[in-house]
Amino acid sequence: MKALLVQSPQAPVAMADVPIPEVGEGEALLRVEAAAVNPSDLLNVAGRFPHTRFPCIPGRDYAAIVVEGPREWIGAKVFGSANRLGFQEWGAQAEYVRVPVNGLVRRPERLKASEAAAVGVPYVTAWQALMTVAAVQPGETVVVTGARGAVGSAGIQIARWAGARVIRVTRGPQLEGDWVSTTEGNGSERMRELTGGQGADVVFDTVGGEQFPQHVAFMGYRGRLVAIASRGRSDVQFNMVDFYHQEQRIFGVDSLKMDFTVTRPILERLSQGFDRGVLTAPAVTVEPLERGPMVYQSLAQGLHGKWVLTPH
Repeated sequence: MKALLVQSPQAPVAMADVPIPEVGEGEALLRVEAAAVNPSDLLNVAGRFPHTRFPCIPGRDYAAIVVEGPREWIGAKVFGSANRLGFQEWGAQAEYVRVPVNGLVRRPERLKASEAAAVGVPYVTAWQALMTVAAVQPGETVVVTGARGAVGSAGIQIARWAGARVIRVTRGPQLEGDWVSTTEGNGSERMRELTGGQGADVVFDTVGGEQFPQHVAFMGYRGRLVAIASRGRSDVQFNMVDFYHQEQRIFGVDSLKMDFTVTRPILERLSQGFDRGVLTAPAVTVEPLERGPMVYQSLAQGLHGKWVLTPH
């Protein structure tokens, strides 16, 4: 089969012919229709994760058709995401990928394959952070930092589906409505204004780093903050006295800890949201698999956007 292959850490991403994975008991073989390229894939091929097995085929997220496995699944249109794909096992940026049967999820009927492939990491991470960990409740106020990013955008939709009010935080000019700029004006003052001085119930921090102290300050009494990243720096400081007087909580969520047993039930819930029209598909740019090396090179040079590769 055709696949993107990386021979060793920091080696170039290249097209290669490799054997189709053999399927054992409890496994299924999928013909990949689309596979997303996530920021973690870019870091992975650069050798940033010590647990990756090389040579590797990258790709955690996919939309596919089952071609081998249990009879009731043959021909089913599925989508998925898991931490081992592209790291400990060959990933989805290939013509075929092997997954466990207990990870199979029928994909939303309303989504094209390219859209379903792009759901994985952003939406699963946002769901895990907001619904599983922070347990967002109807009527609560949820702050989403990095609101224009893939995970932030997914978090906004999920929080609204849960019945929460959403305040979006981003860089750039201050916008009207429920927006807070971290680069223009006083972000904390703006947050107090928007929340009537109460602060947020939940802060979903997709940025971290130097912005983390301000994001902690966005929380109100017994607020919860869930962090998934720390851009620029890993050591942060914040006011510990305010933190414990306010009886606040800080959690971490790592998508690389989320295997099929975690992602499958989340994707099943997300599928319902897409089919009901309460969630919308991410905007994607689609390229054939053969242009995968170019996509990786462009992303490494600072290209933005959500990219999906199609093997067939």
